[in-house]
Amino acid sequence: MFSSAAIVCLGASILAILYRQTDVLSVLQNKYVHIQTRGGVNRGASCLEFNQPSAIVQRKVSINIEDAFLRVDEEIRAGNHIILSLLDSELSSFMSGVSKFRLAGVDVFLDVCLESSCQIGSGLEFSRLPLIHIIRRPMGDIDLAVKRLMDIALASFVIALLLPLLVFISALILLEDGRPIFFRQPRKGFRQGVFEVWKFRTMRAKDSDLGAVRQTSCDDERITKIGRFLRDSGLDELPQLFNVLQGKMSIVGPRPHALQMSVGGVPVGELVKEYANRHNIRPGITGLAQVRGFRGPVHDVVHLQSRVESDIEYIERWKPSLDLWIMFKTIGIVLGGMSLSQAREKVS
Repeated sequence: MFSSAAIVCLGASILAILYRQTDVLSVLQNKYVHIQTRGGVNRGASCLEFNQPSAIVQRKVSINIEDAFLRVDEEIRAGNHIILSLLDSELSSFMSGVSKFRLAGVDVFLDVCLESSCQIGSGLEFSRLPLIHIIRRPMGDIDLAVKRLMDIALASFVIALLLPLLVFISALILLEDGRPIFFRQPRKGFRQGVFEVWKFRTMRAKDSDLGAVRQTSCDDERITKIGRFLRDSGLDELPQLFNVLQGKMSIVGPRPHALQMSVGGVPVGELVKEYANRHNIRPGITGLAQVRGFRGPVHDVVHLQSRVESDIEYIERWKPSLDLWIMFKTIGIVLGGMSLSQAREKVS
């Protein structure tokens, strides 16, 4: 563990030096899309010239502010940073609705050289025109690269270390209920993308529920004997280390939920306002919500709200030390044999 941590720190230092001193990490260059309303174009915003060598700029014209919102949403889903040129009269309408993009994982800039030529202090200047940084992504390029480096190093180390345990668990599942050993289920991941999460199968093969139409309960009769132990200990999540190596998941992050997950028959995305913001970083094997006791099935809105709040807090507070703290807390829970019910009692 200490060797892996040392390798991660050394790699992160080299990565930071390369990124700041050279352009060798061109894959981290950002793509900016300049979105203008028709009024903004007519006022001269179309003359905006970009001199940033790393900026790959596309220009898109919107008919009105509503259309601009749709285009912003499209570009954010594609992972592109946004530069906006609006009329003064459109600012209030835009600013009242832009807060929903605050954790979108991209930067949003506002061109302040509008019809009144106001000068409000800029956070960045791509050319002769100043830009206000109205939304700053929680994690920059260096942060994302460091997190990915940690994921690869630690996932590889843990897989090598626990390989005998993985084989032993596979044999137990095979002996009790036959094949398949793994349960693969479509879930929502980074930027609402769908991927296939891997887990050790804990239910009888004939009762597998890929759509999670019926959430698991503590006394669920579908769970096998070895499956119950795996669920209580969290060991059923270990195959997700391979999802981490694939780049679909991170070791630490918001837990990915099933596509059709609902509470009381209502889709979870409709119950909590900031639910979609969970998908602005890679989902994780464990997370801040899980070490606080909000694990397992979600049967009420209060539990869902608490889980989402913890996920949002994690995104806003992220730093490598937070990931390491969550990992050690998770190891403590697993080694201590704390069950789901015990974890919830601890929180309450």
